[in-house]
Amino acid sequence: MKNFYRITGYDPKHDFSFVLESRGMFEKKWQFSAFLIQHGLKIIDIEDLVIIDNMPDDNEHLYLRKSENSKLV
Repeated sequence: MKNFYRITGYDPKHDFSFVLESRGMFEKKWQFSAFLIQHGLKIIDIEDLVIIDNMPDDNEHLYLRKSENSKLV
């Protein structure tokens, strides 16, 4: 079974917030957050996703779920 995580984050350079899901790309939450921090992004929240029957688990993907101008807090 693959690990699914969701991170809410902020890009201070471009002033936008986002909700990004990792489906199987990272084994641990800290690996996902470290990947984003390396790209200059700030982490606001991170959570485990509950696996639902219709969620694909055969491929490794990042999904952008939401993006907005300015900070989401």
